[in-house]
Order: sequence, then C-alpha cells, then structure tokens
Amino acid sequence: MKVSRDDAQQALDAIQQVTIHTRRVIASGSSPYYMILWGVIWFAGFLSDYFITGIDAGWIWMGAAGIGTVLSIVIGFRTSLNVRLTGNKRMSILPVVIIGYSLIVVWISQPVTGEQISVIIVLFAMLGYVIMGVLIEPVAIWVGLITTALALIGYFLLLPYYNLWMAFLSGGTLVLGGCYILRKWK
Repeated sequence: MKVSRDDAQQALDAIQQVTIHTRRVIASGSSPYYMILWGVIWFAGFLSDYFITGIDAGWIWMGAAGIGTVLSIVIGFRTSLNVRLTGNKRMSILPVVIIGYSLIVVWISQPVTGEQISVIIVLFAMLGYVIMGVLIEPVAIWVGLITTALALIGYFLLLPYYNLWMAFLSGGTLVLGGCYILRKWK
C-alpha cells in the first residue's frame, strides 16, 4: 500500500493532536500537584536530615509526611472532580501498597543508617512513579527513573552529602517536573 505525502502529513498531524490532548489531560490531573507537593516535602525532609541530627529530623519528616498525606488526599478529591481516568480508583491503592512493601523491606533488611532506610524508601516511591507511568501517565516513568538514578548516585558516590544531594536534586526533580507539566502542557 502506498501512502501519499498528504496522507502521511494528516497522520502526523493526528498524532500531534493526540499528544497535545494527552498532555493537557495529564496537566489538568493530579500528577503535577503531587510531584510539587512531595518534592517540597522531600526537600524539607532531606535538608533537615542534613542539618539536624537525631530524633529531631525524624519528627520533621513525620510531620511533613503527615501534612503531605492530608494534602495528597485533598488534591486527589479536588482533581478527581475535574478528571476521570480509567483505573483511577485501583491506582489510588498503589501508594499504600508501595509504602507497605517498603516498610516490610526496611523491617526485614534492618538497615543500620538513615541513608540506607532513605534510599530503600526512595527506590520504592520511584517504583510507584514508574508503575503509574507505565499504566497511566508516561511522564511519571522519566521522573521515577531520573530520581532513582540521582538517589543511587548520591548514595554510592556522595554518601557524606547524600541528604543534601537528595534535598536539591531529587526534591528539585519532583518540583521542577510538576511545574514543567503545569506550565508547558496546559
């Protein structure tokens, strides 16, 4: 079958329109807001781990995670009124499953340092991003892979500065990724 130049151009234009529409749907959904929220929480948490030692940093993390969870629920309810995605209800269980499995792995592996615990939890969180990217929103794959790579580089090559590294680069990746989606894809 021969395809004319006009037919090929029409097909490319149709693909471009689908891409633009998909990006607008993603930008109007909850993902960019979750990315910004959790990027800010990671920034504050990892920064507190770098500058504050002991139990105080743990309290900051727990407080930030609690606030983040409440705000995530609010974001989920607000954006679910505007956007309806296939499998959204089933996907809302994914974070609970990821958190549960990461806590089990931490419990079984009994890491010795806070950085070891941190990198395990970060890897599981980014696995969640990659899974969501495969199933729903492909941009999440890149956020998950980039943040995973940054976490591993920080852990294996920059351990004394791991928490500072994670605050700026991993927290920053999430914030910038969310802002980029909101700014460029709407």
